[in-house]
Amino acid sequence: MGLFDALPLPASSTKPKREEEEGEEGDATRSASATTNKKQKISETETVPNPPPPPVSSSSSSMDDRLEKLSKHMNRKFETCSRAFLELISKPEHVDALERKHGKKIVAVMRSAMETYLLSRQSKNDTETATLFYNLFEAMVQLTEKGIVGKNVKVNAEMLAWELYCRTMPEITTSEDSFALNRSTKRLKKAFEEAPRRKKEEENEEEKEEEKKRKLEIEIEENEHIPKEDKGEALKCALKALEAETASAREVDETHSKIREALIDCLEVAESSMRRKMWAKSIVDQLCDFVEKLLSSHDYDVFDQTQKERIVSLLKKVKDNASKNHGKAGVDWVSDFDKHSKNFAKSDSVSVRGSVGGERTKDGRGDGKFGER
Repeated sequence: MGLFDALPLPASSTKPKREEEEGEEGDATRSASATTNKKQKISETETVPNPPPPPVSSSSSSMDDRLEKLSKHMNRKFETCSRAFLELISKPEHVDALERKHGKKIVAVMRSAMETYLLSRQSKNDTETATLFYNLFEAMVQLTEKGIVGKNVKVNAEMLAWELYCRTMPEITTSEDSFALNRSTKRLKKAFEEAPRRKKEEENEEEKEEEKKRKLEIEIEENEHIPKEDKGEALKCALKALEAETASAREVDETHSKIREALIDCLEVAESSMRRKMWAKSIVDQLCDFVEKLLSSHDYDVFDQTQKERIVSLLKKVKDNASKNHGKAGVDWVSDFDKHSKNFAKSDSVSVRGSVGGERTKDGRGDGKFGER
């Protein structure tokens, strides 16, 4: 053992060692905590999923595509497309996505659906399809009131024709009492009275159109406000506008012709209903008398000669119907209202005393049956 072995070490020699050890321990702790934080951040980024995308609403372009597809495939897949179209224009979740700019395409789909429906109606009388188109027309009326379907001369005329086929005709066919039939025939009378007048037939429409073109040329040529170098372009624009106006007028005339055909079809359905329901004879007779008076008036120029002949033959059928169907089996002679009225008349008379506890009551309230159960 040496002389200085038992002496304590100097402070300078022990302090650095401890600081060294503590520094090494601190560095290790800090590095460990940093590694843990990094691992936590990595794990958080790995485990937390990305936020889901916002729900995609039915955009304007998708609605345009749906309407175009319905119009394109309506002839080949009539039942499927017509039901899909009804869902599109009647359910609130779809109607909320419709805008004013979709109005023309909605009218185009309805026009295509009506053309196919009228062809199928001539071949078969389907009550379910008639109900479907009744609902379609009611939905179109709602869209018109909301401003989604715009109003112009052609659309108003088409809506009138669709109303006759989709609303008036089914009501006449399915009416089971005189009140319902009378209400429908009143609307039909009004439609006959307000039908668009027939345009006077021109001797030669092509010559009239050429005359309009020559007038335009003269007007533009004599117009001093148009520069000479711009007169050719102005004439082209004027002729283009004239062609568009002529085409629009022809479309309106075609639609007015559809209204006239719809009126005659409704009259034919009324005559057919009278053959099956003899109780409707008086109402249909009044309708036919009204139409006959309109045809005989001088200022009522609505139908052409072919249409008038068809109406006259229907009126003759109505007049001859009573004698042919007299005593015929399978004919409904009494309406539902008259049947119920007759049954009610046959029932026991209602007694005021019995209703409040008369002698004939058997529920314990009568004077003579008091206390009996």
